[in-house]
Formats: sequence, structure tokens, C-alpha cells
Amino acid sequence: MTNNDNELQIEHPALRALYAFWRRARAVNGDVPSRAQIDVQDLAPWLASLLLVDVLPGPDFRYRVYGTELTLLFGKDRTGTLVRDFSVPAAELMPHDYEAALEARDAQRVARQRLVRLSARTRCTDMRTIETLILPLRRDGAAIEQLLVGAYALTPTAQILPWTRTATG
Repeated sequence: MTNNDNELQIEHPALRALYAFWRRARAVNGDVPSRAQIDVQDLAPWLASLLLVDVLPGPDFRYRVYGTELTLLFGKDRTGTLVRDFSVPAAELMPHDYEAALEARDAQRVARQRLVRLSARTRCTDMRTIETLILPLRRDGAAIEQLLVGAYALTPTAQILPWTRTATG
């Protein structure tokens, strides 16, 4: 049985659309879509916020593609980087998220607080919830050899502070 939008509780509209795209590809053969089924041109709406992750023995993971929006958001292009080479918190969490998609042979949604850059021109940072959708892909055989990962910052909720009037003399 596969997940659906409601089970995954996908919040970001772009990720819901990406998931629908992946599910259509999955419906062709009822299994994890093959990389050959997905035309890069069809990924254009999401390309800047996508990662293509190679699954290596171990398993370990290498970023084959690291979207430009994610480079701006996290302050560094990780193309060619192994996940184990990341900072400690990321290196501990991401492999577990990716391994869950491998084991389930299905989409996985993760939402986690991350420190992000607010502007490419400044060093201002803030904590944002990053919603991530991990979609397994196979090459020719049954083994999952890549993960297609979409990641978007969720819009921060405005904090409304109570206004109080102070009594003056």
C-alpha cells in the first residue's frame, strides 16, 4: 500500500504537486518509478528546490544535483558532497530520513527546523521549518539507486503579540 497526500500531511503546494507527479509515474508499473520514466523537463517547476541523491553502498548518499534555491537557503552548494561530510546534526538525521524511504520503497515527508539564510546578500539567518519530500527512484532493476528530494521552507507564522495599554497619571 502506498501513501497518499493526507497520510503524508504535505503542506507546501509545490511538494503536493511533486508528489502527484511521482505517483503518476509510479502508477505506470505499480512500483517505484524508474529514473528513465522521468523527463528532466517535466521537473522544471521544482528544479531549483530539488536534490537528486545517489544511493551508495553502506548505504551512504551523495548529492548529484543540489538545487539553486537550496544553495541560497542553506548557504552552500553541496553538489558532489557525501551526506556523512555534513555538519553533525544534519549528518545524523538525513541518512535516517533517506533510509526510511529506501526501506518503505515509498515517499517520506519530513518537516524539521533548520537554520536558513534570509538573503543571499546578507548573513542574516533565522530558523524555519523546512518541509522535505523524499521520493525513491530505481534505475533498471528493482534496487533503489536514487532519491528525488524536494525541499521548501514553510512560510513562518506571524506571531501576534497582545497589545496592552498602560495607565498613565
